[in-house]
Amino acid sequence: MGASSENSEAVTALVRLGYKNADANIAVARIIKEKGKDVSTQEIVKTALMERMKN
Repeated sequence: MGASSENSEAVTALVRLGYKNADANIAVARIIKEKGKDVSTQEIVKTALMERMKN
């Protein structure tokens, strides 16, 4: 899968888990910037949820 597909899947997953669409997009973009474009959807979602729990 391409990076944009991974992005879309991660955003959709986060929205289904209660994120607002804009917040999900911001979180996904930030995580990809930090971890690189080859990060998996699972890793993006996991990281976003762990970060949310810290805040």
